[in-house]
Amino acid sequence: MAHVVVFRLEAPIAAFGDLAIGERRTSDRRPAASAVLGMLAAALGIGRDDPRQADLAAAWRIVTRVDALGAPLADFHTAQAPPRRRGRGFATRADELADPLDLATIVSRRDYWTDAAFTVLLWPADGLGDRVTAETLVAALTRPVWALYVGRRACPPSRPLAPRAIDAATVVEAFTGWDEAEGRDRVRAKEDGCVLPRHAVGDVSRRDGLALDADFDDGRPLHPAFAGLEVDRRDTRRDRAVDRRQWLFEPRDEILAHRDDREETRS
Repeated sequence: MAHVVVFRLEAPIAAFGDLAIGERRTSDRRPAASAVLGMLAAALGIGRDDPRQADLAAAWRIVTRVDALGAPLADFHTAQAPPRRRGRGFATRADELADPLDLATIVSRRDYWTDAAFTVLLWPADGLGDRVTAETLVAALTRPVWALYVGRRACPPSRPLAPRAIDAATVVEAFTGWDEAEGRDRVRAKEDGCVLPRHAVGDVSRRDGLALDADFDDGRPLHPAFAGLEVDRRDTRRDRAVDRRQWLFEPRDEILAHRDDREETRS
């Protein structure tokens, strides 16, 4: 049995950066680990160069459920830069803009997802979950120190994250417990006359319905938390932050899985 944290992540527009090469800034379909951990750090008031960033990343494993992917949206940004000339380089952005008469305009494209909704599960790493407790994370996500955003700074959450600390033996049990608690709260709110926003719930029995941090198994047989899941495939994303000041990231493996309804039927 583990003491886990579950919260929702919804936004009118969201972006989860992928490799940024040239003028295109693409967005992945699921929240990046660096984005989730950055949000937790912001909620706790931990700066980018604070060594506690490493403790936070080591203490929790991330599981993501896609509740609503939404529709793609492209935005275009313009910026000034001097024309490229052979043998000329610039050490800083200030050097680039030093001559206002020698500037051109470049256009970059940034991709987003509109009306995206996810449920995020934080599972404590074996023996490390006490570095930052579940209750500490719930309190921070409820009353964050700094503003939270879903990927880029232009993407604030559409509503509170509603974090909960839940005791669960498996990933499936954790999501089920959170959904049931949310359902009870929505029933009570409707009885009190509240008007509630649309609430999407992802189908964990759908192929690739869950994305789990591959560090769960650490090269060993699948972690007990995977019980009741059917593994679909592995994916590699470059979203493990190495140096947030210099925007350096290294590859991280994810396990894409879904709930095995055959196992549920047999039990």
